[in-house]
Amino acid sequence: MNKFSNWIQRKADKAPEKPSSGSTRQSSRRQRKSGKKHHHRPHSGQQHAHAEQHQAQKNHRFKSDKLLKIMPMAGLEEVGKNMNVIEYGHEMVTIDCGLQFPEPGMLGIDYVIPDTTYLEQNKQKVKAMLITHGHLDHIGGLRHILPKLGFPPVYGSALTIGMIEKHIMENKANAKADLRVVENGKPFQVGSLEVEYFAQNHSIPDSNGIVVRTPLGNIVHSGDYKFDFTPAVGECADFQNLARLGTEGVLAFMGESTNATKPGYTMSEKKVAQTLENIIEKAKGRIIIASFSSLMGRIHQILQFAHQTDRKVFISGRSMMNNVDIGVKLGFIKPPKGVLQQLRRNNQNHPAHKSIILCTGSQGEGLSALNRISLGEHADIRLKPGDTIVLSSNPIIGNEKAVVQMMDRLLRYGVKVITNEHVDVHTSGHARQEELKLMLKLLSPRYLIPVHGEYHMRHAHKDLAIEIGMDENQIILADNGDIIESDGELMRRSKSKIPANNIFIDGSREGEAHLSKVMLDRQVMAENGAVIIVFRVNQDTGKLIASPGIDSRGLIYLQDSPEIYSKCVEAAQKAYESKHQAKAPSEEVKLEIKRAVGKVIMQMVSRNPIIMPIIVKV
Repeated sequence: MNKFSNWIQRKADKAPEKPSSGSTRQSSRRQRKSGKKHHHRPHSGQQHAHAEQHQAQKNHRFKSDKLLKIMPMAGLEEVGKNMNVIEYGHEMVTIDCGLQFPEPGMLGIDYVIPDTTYLEQNKQKVKAMLITHGHLDHIGGLRHILPKLGFPPVYGSALTIGMIEKHIMENKANAKADLRVVENGKPFQVGSLEVEYFAQNHSIPDSNGIVVRTPLGNIVHSGDYKFDFTPAVGECADFQNLARLGTEGVLAFMGESTNATKPGYTMSEKKVAQTLENIIEKAKGRIIIASFSSLMGRIHQILQFAHQTDRKVFISGRSMMNNVDIGVKLGFIKPPKGVLQQLRRNNQNHPAHKSIILCTGSQGEGLSALNRISLGEHADIRLKPGDTIVLSSNPIIGNEKAVVQMMDRLLRYGVKVITNEHVDVHTSGHARQEELKLMLKLLSPRYLIPVHGEYHMRHAHKDLAIEIGMDENQIILADNGDIIESDGELMRRSKSKIPANNIFIDGSREGEAHLSKVMLDRQVMAENGAVIIVFRVNQDTGKLIASPGIDSRGLIYLQDSPEIYSKCVEAAQKAYESKHQAKAPSEEVKLEIKRAVGKVIMQMVSRNPIIMPIIVKV
């Protein structure tokens, strides 16, 4: 730990206890008196004792049937679709409700949302949905899930609620949504549970962590965060408040793990702002900046720099326009008068060297503004030598190829392309190792549940906790669908699980099992193609009127391969006639056709396409 971290720890040790009343606070005080939240790093001579402790935990009988349950529904085996449930008695609250963008192999899928089967079966218990911030991996599932749960109240900061409202109202059924704005540091009751929001620094303003105070102990969820002492918008984290929470007592800390494998501290937004200001001041021609539309602090700074250099800013991209509109209305983006202009005026009335275009597309998304610009398909923007393009982001895993291809197209126009590999034009919104350790020191939780990330990220978070003194038995590496139970003394994974399947969104369709089959068919067609065989038969006798007609897609052009074509026709006709003579049912006939033709194709071209027999009675 550095000197600053040591100073923070001293503040944590001296932080006064928050005045409180009721069973929750009393429980917290009992925990502090018992000394059970203190932990020490095990030495080699203690290994046997720790093994005995672990066995004792396994054999421990909970002192009450009324247990506290924490259930990660999604977000623990991927980066995205974050959703967790806290249940006590007949009351449940959820934390976040996000989506995940499709992985390679999810052909045709728009996105994936959490499996809320357990919540739907117990929707009378769902008293509130608590949202930490406005990114889609935390709010993107609401539009689908809210109607299923009977529209429980949704809580969040002003910006978070503004972004939720814009997102969910695309589904008219969500007009019934009960959206409630909360203030940091002002607790409110949800049944027997007390909820309090606290401010966190993240790449989107108005982000929060959440404390859920239960009769058995306090649960703290970090949300997405980093410790930024010079953020683009808002104040840095309130360390005294975090230390106060630690002094109050934390039964379990659900801490994000996205950057747990990365050493050091996350770079401040101030450094990015300095770089962007320098680029804008020195650029001779037009500047096009592509970034995430949720980076409102960065957008606000770009508008200030544009004003300083007498440039106008033009917005392109639907999500960018929507988020700028929300940010301006709520005061997180404050454009100087006259700086924001409508895009259609860009080419007509304003010189290029006095223009900045702020757009979407930093990830090379197919329909994004910058990608359409690179293809020469944008309605209002044509690139020319002298333009400077800034990709103010890092490629998300899986998008690298698309970003490189887009950059290649952009460079062919003779423009200058600046990325984070050249200078600091982007920084993460997630805490690195030293920040994660500092948070653990401030909160001193009795148990750590690493969340928000793939297993290797969460395992790295576990290693950091052990490094600063937590015992391995105090860290629970859960999976989606696990049930973590506690009686206020012990916390452990249950042998039971709740459903945690991927729920695919494909256009207007939603599902798990049937869309999995659809994706499998798409995968087969992508790799092996499809063959369509049409049989024209007499409607009275069922006999073939003519030889079957065969066509294929994505395999070979059969008409240019007469030998393969004739063998397929022969196999198809024999299969049909043999099963017809045996008076086999229609499905059995089709199965035999698929088997016979599939065998020929495998022998001749080593492919296994989808084969679709169609029998037409005439």
